[in-house]
Amino acid sequence: MVYRSARCSTCKCRRVKVCGSIQAEPASDTQHCQCDSTLPSCQRCRKAGRICVWDPEGELTLHYKSENVFAQGQSRRLKRGADNALYSIAVKRSLPPSLSIPVELHAFHYWAENFTYGPDDLPDIEQEYNSYALSAWNRAKPGSTLHLAVSAYSLAVFGRTRRMYKILEVADKYYTSSVVKMREEIQELSNERIDQLLISTILMTSYENTMYRRRKQYGLHPTPVVNGVSSLDRAVRRPMIRSSILQGETVDAWLQNGALFGEEGPTLAFDALMVRVAAFRSKSLGCFRHIDSGLAKDMTTLNDLTVEAQDLDHALDTWSLGLPEDFTFSLHLLGKEADSKNPSLQYEGGTHRYATYGHAAIWNRYRAVRLVVNGVRLRLLSAQDQFSQEAMRLDIKLENCEKTINALATDMCRSISFFFTVNTTKAVDGPSLGAGSISESEHYIPNIAALLTWPLGVAVSIEAVPYHYKLWLRRRLKTIASVLGNDVVQHVAERKVLKI
Repeated sequence: MVYRSARCSTCKCRRVKVCGSIQAEPASDTQHCQCDSTLPSCQRCRKAGRICVWDPEGELTLHYKSENVFAQGQSRRLKRGADNALYSIAVKRSLPPSLSIPVELHAFHYWAENFTYGPDDLPDIEQEYNSYALSAWNRAKPGSTLHLAVSAYSLAVFGRTRRMYKILEVADKYYTSSVVKMREEIQELSNERIDQLLISTILMTSYENTMYRRRKQYGLHPTPVVNGVSSLDRAVRRPMIRSSILQGETVDAWLQNGALFGEEGPTLAFDALMVRVAAFRSKSLGCFRHIDSGLAKDMTTLNDLTVEAQDLDHALDTWSLGLPEDFTFSLHLLGKEADSKNPSLQYEGGTHRYATYGHAAIWNRYRAVRLVVNGVRLRLLSAQDQFSQEAMRLDIKLENCEKTINALATDMCRSISFFFTVNTTKAVDGPSLGAGSISESEHYIPNIAALLTWPLGVAVSIEAVPYHYKLWLRRRLKTIASVLGNDVVQHVAERKVLKI
């Protein structure tokens, strides 16, 4: 901004201002009411016949002052009478408080808010390691493996869900540090440290799933707990059982008996069935590899596996019929005039209603396990059909198996809308860290959507499930992958990982 030039001393003494203001002496019509700062004598002094005197130390030319000087670290000129200290405090308070918060804290808050706190009515069978991670983090020392692993995972999910990929580079540094620190801490173990390292290992595995396309997996797995069990041990064991089913591997002997880990009631019965399904799938994969290699088929093995599949399917069906009354769900059919908030989540105009998210999650886990059994059973029956003399009888079994698969897939599709509850909570105050950020008020609650990852991942990977079911479920799974920032789930939704 241009500031007006200085007046001559003569005009100053006579109270003549530069920009027309009242003068001490009356001005004639021909007089100008301002000092034009002309050297060596201003126009007003010449007309009045006065001696024009200038201050030798004054500024004699036009000068410029930048209004943005305060942005370079200098204080802006205060208003008259303003108190410097109070003004400084007011300026500081006017700045958004989130600008001074590191991105690590934003990521930690996002992870803690969306991934560690589940619904209050979630049954014990759905409690997994995230439920214990935050309390263990509070007890761990700063700079420990657990602190570093939490930072790595929280930054990874925060960066991917917000599509701020620069943050992933920071997450990778924390992950590398956690690996180095784990090697140090594993040399001196205590009961508390074992729990912390167990959670750290699972968090690091979750980190690898989130960063699936960015780096190679390290193959870290939890170490067996020998000295007693806890709820944390059960929470860690459950995803290991599910992983064995997906990989077609028999569950390790020390993990097979759920009663030793505190499982009881319907949970224990279903746990035992899942262990059986993992062993059954492992044997069936060996049989199918033998068939695919072009070798002669072992009809005895085919028959035995077919009978085992039928027994498993019957056992799973019996388990579902014996559940307590609070597991009962209802089918809500929508009329033509019904206007739902999420029409894309309704399958064939119908949705399921459950008592809680936990009950709905258990039902979908049951459906996924039974789909695995029937998917294998359908392939076994198809292999037998080519060599069997009882073709008509096999046709009936094939038809019943296909009906079971269709019914299970339909129920799973109709359960999806119950999980997809829009998050209407106020977003945490934070800085704008890049374009493409997802508004927290618009996406789905991560810790609820996470309950669908395994069942949907299994359903879309089973060849026997009809294409139109898988296409619909893949779209839902891609949404979940985006909410969780999980790259492995994204791969599964894109048919790049699993094949059951």
